Amino acid sequence: MRPAAVLIAAAVLLCVVRLSRERWEFSGRGAPPVVPPTELLLWQQGRTAGAAAQPPTPAEASRSSTGAKSPGGGAESSGGGAKQPASGWRRALPDEVRQSAQWFDRPRTVEELLAAVPEGAAVWLSLSNSAFRDLAVNWAAHVYRLGKERSAAIAALDRNFVAALVAERLPCLELVHPLLERPAANLRSNVTGFRRFGAMKASLVLSFITRGRDVLLSDVDVVWIRDPEAVLRPLMEADVMSSTDCTSITADETYARGEREVGPARCAYMPGNRAGHAAFNTGVLYFRATTAAKAFAAAWRVRLLSVAEQDELHYVRTTEYVDDQYAFNLLLWHGFRNHPGGAVTSTRPRSRVISVVVDPKGSAGEANVQAAAEDARGARRTAFGWRSGWKQLVEGKVGVSRPGGAVGADEARPTSFAFAPLPARFFCSGHVYWVQQGGERRDCVAVHTTFTEGGDTGKVWRLREARLWLLDPPEYYSPAGGFLTFTPPQPLAGPLPPESDPSASSDFDDKYRTGWLVPTALRRSPRLRAHLELVRRHLLALRDALALASVLGRTLVVPRLPCLCDRSEAVTIIPSCVFEASDLELPFHCPISHILDLGRLLRMAGQPGGVPIRESTLLANLLAPRSLAAPGATVRVAIAANASAIAAMRLAGKAALSVATSDAEAKASLGRESRWGSAEVLHLASAEGIFGGWADAASGGGGAAARDRFEQLMRAYVLGGSWCCSSWYKPHGAFDFAEPVSTSALPGGCGRDERVDEETAVCMRTQQRRRAAQRPFEFRYVPARGGSRARDGYFSLEVPSRVAEPP
Repeated sequence: MRPAAVLIAAAVLLCVVRLSRERWEFSGRGAPPVVPPTELLLWQQGRTAGAAAQPPTPAEASRSSTGAKSPGGGAESSGGGAKQPASGWRRALPDEVRQSAQWFDRPRTVEELLAAVPEGAAVWLSLSNSAFRDLAVNWAAHVYRLGKERSAAIAALDRNFVAALVAERLPCLELVHPLLERPAANLRSNVTGFRRFGAMKASLVLSFITRGRDVLLSDVDVVWIRDPEAVLRPLMEADVMSSTDCTSITADETYARGEREVGPARCAYMPGNRAGHAAFNTGVLYFRATTAAKAFAAAWRVRLLSVAEQDELHYVRTTEYVDDQYAFNLLLWHGFRNHPGGAVTSTRPRSRVISVVVDPKGSAGEANVQAAAEDARGARRTAFGWRSGWKQLVEGKVGVSRPGGAVGADEARPTSFAFAPLPARFFCSGHVYWVQQGGERRDCVAVHTTFTEGGDTGKVWRLREARLWLLDPPEYYSPAGGFLTFTPPQPLAGPLPPESDPSASSDFDDKYRTGWLVPTALRRSPRLRAHLELVRRHLLALRDALALASVLGRTLVVPRLPCLCDRSEAVTIIPSCVFEASDLELPFHCPISHILDLGRLLRMAGQPGGVPIRESTLLANLLAPRSLAAPGATVRVAIAANASAIAAMRLAGKAALSVATSDAEAKASLGRESRWGSAEVLHLASAEGIFGGWADAASGGGGAAARDRFEQLMRAYVLGGSWCCSSWYKPHGAFDFAEPVSTSALPGGCGRDERVDEETAVCMRTQQRRRAAQRPFEFRYVPARGGSRARDGYFSLEVPSRVAEPP
């Protein structure tokens, strides 16, 4: 065979081997934990692994021809009269930021991003696919607000997402792989795919830290409020940093005193802690371009690509359900107490940077692995993947392929690394930000939407409430018909209910004998009893406000709701009603998802007669029309006890409703044809129990028909919630909320005029019965009767006979 042919054949064989290795990384089968150098080359070339490059569409070709090549990466344009994307979120950018920003006409390459970020500086990265498109764009929008887009990119995992980011002219890296290209799929629903996704994170980090750049990696459901540089600077002795799930700023800041041997739940990573759970969250990660950080990222990746562990000490266990966060934690848990006395140890006095020993015996240990394996505590074991990951770095199989591998000849395999848990005060969890701080920014540099109910819908709602969601179009803030809002019920005056009832038994009595059955928990916790009563009032007020919003054709702004009990799936919430190891103070403003199924609630707007819902802070949002803040934009509606009071208020030029307002009376007082019909915002002084029912000729014919339509919406989209939980077995520890009695179809002649209602016996009796049905009652839960709820062991709220219909 000719020499040229031999060379060609060898090159083809090498490509086949490299491609096959790359396919192994993303397959569900156990495989050699290596990444070929071609991985980086594919990113740099902007091509899809394992598939031929696709020719650009005419639109893409047009976009690519408009941008001038700049060192910042990709075909870019910036400033002045340059073409800017038309997406609405850009109006959230300050003018000076919008004018000086860089916009990207095609995906960036790794080399271009490296050229934009000097050595020693940080690359801002996130990864996502089309399933999280909106969250990713919102992430990028806040990066633009901070002026960091030149140093940033979103690694896009499918072609549709690449196209979406290019259409938005946002900085992105094309990281498409055919085995992960499921544009609409939530990767978390695929155990193997999500684990491979985590391995791609580690590979991407290595692509930059092996080239002298630090990496700030965050999930797309993180929002950057401020530049974190000043907060990170004191921690720069650490090789790796991460956010945590610690929900106590107080506990998180005890590192300077080292006073707790047993750390609080999720916060037991402080110097001196010998016991307790430490929970590190990969939502925000910082990798410095150090030898130890390279070794950590390589070991992290090996851990994620291994279907089963079999490390140098022959210790084997399955890893099928290990995701990127769990694998990250395993590396830290292995060595953060691997010190004399078994305590977390700081790198220097009064520092929160700790030493993590992952290879205690170093190279000497390789000669005597059996002795290490005999240590029952595992203190002398080497962390799984640490040595094999380093070997891949040396061989150039991960990170940058260069002579001598991805690490220099003078770099020896580290035996430990310095780690910093990022301060909970600045890198705020969802619980700290929304539950403890009530959505106030305070010292938060970044907020991660953790501890959030309702999936991505719940996350977007939380961000809207914090005025951190920038993607809503102008019409979101200016719906037809205007807004209706109300002052919510407040806790009863007086001291907070006691934490526990000393006369109640504290013995576990649920299925697993680790928690309490509903009746037992209710006796133990006076606060929970008070909270359930407060929620009953909230649901009544919300239901009545929805009825009025429906009648008036307005969008309901749901106010912040005061609460007396947090919720948690952990039984430690009983009896104090405070989330375990948190700094929560009662009462607090609870997220609406603590009471309602947010996804169902928001879907109601798409139904006939449904009411659109908006978050509590909308009227103060800087993206809302300025007219909403103008004098007179909000009309305050008083609630009067009788017809005489209503007449006096209206004579004085005030808007007013009665405590038993029907749909017809609400329309006459506040509808489009009334004096107040053109007001942009109507604010009810109270909504609790003010809706009196449906008049006989109102709402297009027949009070009964109007009532039935509305009640069907309430059952389908609003009611049916519960509080959780006093037991790890959820049926034994879930408390159904008390739902308001159904609204009434009023007798003939009622609900047309407040004075007539007060003078007509049948109308008066109807309202008396309605008010009686809305009074507080003693909560009593009994085992569910019949059906699957009974079989599973649920408890049902036994409600006293409450009939709102007239006799």
